[in-house]
Amino acid sequence: MMDYVLESATTTLETRKYLRPPGALPEKLFVSSCKRCGSCAQACPNKCIQLLPETVGIEFGTPIMNYTAAGCDMCRRCIEACPTKVLSEDYIDQPIGKAIINRNICMAASGGICSQNCLAGCSTYNAIDNNSHTIPEIDPNRCMGCGECIHSCIMSPSAIQVETIQY
Repeated sequence: MMDYVLESATTTLETRKYLRPPGALPEKLFVSSCKRCGSCAQACPNKCIQLLPETVGIEFGTPIMNYTAAGCDMCRRCIEACPTKVLSEDYIDQPIGKAIINRNICMAASGGICSQNCLAGCSTYNAIDNNSHTIPEIDPNRCMGCGECIHSCIMSPSAIQVETIQY
C-alpha cells in the first residue's frame, strides 16, 4: 500500500511551502506521514532543523531547515533518526531548495571589491562559479540548497538565500 501511495505522490509536481530536511518525501505525503516527534531536529549536529509552530496550521510540528546558525552538511543523521521514514535515502538526491544571489545586496554584483568567499562556501557541490571573473553565479543543476553558502557571504544580511523548489 505504501508503495502505491509513494508512487502516486511522486507523479504530481508540487511546490514546497518550506525548506524540508534532506531526503524529504514529496510534500503532501511528508506532511501527512510525519510523526512530528522532533527526532530529526534532535539528531542534527548543525542545529539547522527546527519544528514549525502550531500557528502555521496543518504543517505544525513538521521539520524545516533554518540556516540562521549553520548550513546543512548532509550528514544524514536526520534520515537515520526518522522513525516514519518521511526522510529517506531514496530522496537524498533531491535538492532541499535552490540558492539564489540577490544582486541588489551582492557586493561583487554592485561593482564593489569582494573576496568572493561564496565560491569556497560551496565546496561540497561546487555550485557557485565566477565564470565572468567578477560576479558569482549559482549553477542550479549542482545546487542542493544546503545553505552552506549563506554563511560564506560577507554581506549582512547575506546576499545568498535558499528558496523552495517545485518537485
